Amino acid sequence: MPEITIETALKIWDNSQSERADMLERDNYYEGIQKILEAQEPYADGTKKAGIVTNWSAYVVNRFLGGIGPFQVTARTQKDGVDADAIAATMEELTALWERQNIAALNDELLLDCLVEGYGVELHSFDADSKQIEMTRYPPREWVFVYDSTGTLVAAIRNVVLGVGTMHDGALLEKSVRIVSVYDDKTIATYTNTDDAKEWVTLPPQQHFYRQIPVIQWSCGGSVLSEALMRQNDAYNSTDSMSIDAIYREIDSILTVIGLDANWMKDNAQGVKDSRVLPLEENGKAELLIRTADGQRFIDSITRTRSQIHIMGEVPDVDRVVGATGATSGIALKLMFLPMDQRVEAMIPILQMGVRGRIDLINAMRRKQGLATLEDYDVTIRFRMPVNRIEEWQNIKELDGIVSRSTQLTLLTDIDDAQVELSNLEEEGAVRGEPDDAAATIADRTATSDAKSVNLEATIEEVVTALSDAITTRFLKDGVV
Repeated sequence: MPEITIETALKIWDNSQSERADMLERDNYYEGIQKILEAQEPYADGTKKAGIVTNWSAYVVNRFLGGIGPFQVTARTQKDGVDADAIAATMEELTALWERQNIAALNDELLLDCLVEGYGVELHSFDADSKQIEMTRYPPREWVFVYDSTGTLVAAIRNVVLGVGTMHDGALLEKSVRIVSVYDDKTIATYTNTDDAKEWVTLPPQQHFYRQIPVIQWSCGGSVLSEALMRQNDAYNSTDSMSIDAIYREIDSILTVIGLDANWMKDNAQGVKDSRVLPLEENGKAELLIRTADGQRFIDSITRTRSQIHIMGEVPDVDRVVGATGATSGIALKLMFLPMDQRVEAMIPILQMGVRGRIDLINAMRRKQGLATLEDYDVTIRFRMPVNRIEEWQNIKELDGIVSRSTQLTLLTDIDDAQVELSNLEEEGAVRGEPDDAAATIADRTATSDAKSVNLEATIEEVVTALSDAITTRFLKDGVV
């Protein structure tokens, strides 16, 4: 690969300026810094518009962020010639690394960057003294990536300005410093510039021994905040803001008076306000001029725009979910979340590439240390689809004679491992008594709870416990398949 000089790096950086501008706008919209706040527009009479923000951009992103995960890595051991003990030991070491690096929080940060800005950045380094691998997330806007014609990553460039008072190389900076770092498959080239000086300082290149670029560009297939979606957010904010302004302006009415001297009114305005009495001459007249607005137009516009936001964002409007306390059927929930489910299904293979890139880098450094590597493994990322659990438990018996007990358990959302659950049922069978009829048990426990206090949450918990006992009894009575 040809060397990327500081001049080349700066040209590449400048060419990606429009992409970073788009990333900044999406990030601002997620943070609630939206177009209407910058407008500061007044009405014709000089009063300022309210500039109200309803942050639908954050709503859309957070639905995906909360619905994806966790990221799980599972070693494959069901093969001839596989040393299961060695793989188990390697997984224990990797688990310790996950815990030390707080990998769950790191994954959330990277996923958020992917959903908002389009991609996330994870940098790997190695501390030779402690022999520890370090994985660090960096803001995506500090980076630009260079690919060849085959789509292979050939360089990762970071360009960042460290301000006065920032710690750098163990000291507080007295002047701002721009640092450009170029990562390739062998070295890290670093260039510095203080206060936009004409000449750049070239530092000695560092070797990193990964034999591949130690930077991962995570992706989920693109930001969920499209330009069109953000403009719909603008439309909602504009209409909502005008509707609030209309209410304020309607309350702020003007009193017109006929038959009173203007100067007298000016001198006695406070007395009239306090006494609530306005003396008028025989032909005098007083009335309020009130601004009126058609509220239905605002309602229609906001409702229409709100619907478009959720369609374009591919997330359900939770406030529109009927029976959110648990009455919504599983089929209805599936339909409501289907667009989101399909979008996540497209994201998962791309997110899995990020996990595999991470393990490739970890393997490279472990191989350098003479440690065992993880080569044959599965990456599992799921979409946490909301379900009606009570409906599942009540209807699972309809599958008797159609599928095995093991298959029935796999269909229950709360059961992660059907075989483990079957084993648990067998072990508990010796100590569990056979509960009463489910309906009677529910009625009895609910009555007891109601006698203590009216607590809907407690009542639901009793229903769930009773149903669970009933299902367990049926499994024990009918046998395990």
